[in-house]
Amino acid sequence: MQNKVNQNNVRLNTTQPKVLPSKPDLKTKAIEKAFNFLKQPNIEGIKLKSYQCPAGVWTIGIGTTVINGKPVTSNLTITLKEAEEYCKKDIEKCLNSIWSDVWSYNANQIAAIISFVYNFGYGAWQNSTLRKIIVANPNNFDAIANQFRKWIYVVDPNTKQKKESDGLINRRKLEIQLYCSNI
Repeated sequence: MQNKVNQNNVRLNTTQPKVLPSKPDLKTKAIEKAFNFLKQPNIEGIKLKSYQCPAGVWTIGIGTTVINGKPVTSNLTITLKEAEEYCKKDIEKCLNSIWSDVWSYNANQIAAIISFVYNFGYGAWQNSTLRKIIVANPNNFDAIANQFRKWIYVVDPNTKQKKESDGLINRRKLEIQLYCSNI
């Protein structure tokens, strides 16, 4: 840390903020892996007409819930190109929100975390034990897998009760496989 003294003999802190490496090749690879992962039929799939997910949220395309700052609504239709553009834009937002946590990981690990954040949101990631374990030791695969497996519940929009989701059980299983592979 460097401290300089101004004309009034007051110390000034001139420490530069920590700048994270941008790693454009890693970002591009992680975005592409996340995109290919998310568009699988058993993850988000591609639906060009709006629908309600099991939690009752209006969704379209490849898991998009907000377009141009507005929530997706019923009776909406988009093209495949739009679905892909919205998804990639959302993936980039996810990546940018988690970059300070993941910049040193491999593309598969980052893509798995993007999928989680894409599904549950940045707030859930930020406050999760999953994040704490990954940040503490990204190679603690057993503990990480156990934490991924805890995120398998949706709130039924009719009963307001939390219930296991077969889709989320499968998604977490595939995210674990992706996270633990280094291809």
